[in-house]
Amino acid sequence: MPNRIVYLLFSLLLLASPAVAQSTLAKPAAATLLDQENGFRAYHFGETYARYPKLRVFFDDGPTITYIAPQEDLHYAGVPLTEVLYTFTPDGLDRISFTTRGQRHSDQLKQQLIVRYGPGQPGTSYVNSYEWRGQHVVLSFSAATKENPDAQVLLLRLP
Repeated sequence: MPNRIVYLLFSLLLLASPAVAQSTLAKPAAATLLDQENGFRAYHFGETYARYPKLRVFFDDGPTITYIAPQEDLHYAGVPLTEVLYTFTPDGLDRISFTTRGQRHSDQLKQQLIVRYGPGQPGTSYVNSYEWRGQHVVLSFSAATKENPDAQVLLLRLP
């Protein structure tokens, strides 16, 4: 009888192993996923402004120009956004940022980032910030606070 229990447990373990392995393999590590995405939606780091002619100037600071997309979908994974900004340098798209307002939306945004990229690491820039780092891209999340009701996601191209 004990041999049958051991055999049954071993059989169940073998049946579960492929499912566990598949679920582990199905979600690439944050670093790999960030580098594969290489940007946000259809906007990819290193591309020139000419590739995105529908963008409109938001802020012009000499060689660095920040743009908005007039018809931008202001949602990320169901979380409403207040704005999405694309910053270009002479070397191409360099930064992408988006914000949401309020503690509830901040918490939802953080949760969606964790679902997509894993738990992240505590950020060094701000209190209540988290980072996900690839070899070519870093994503930083700063949560809303009582002093600042806006939560921000910043995607940066690494040198």
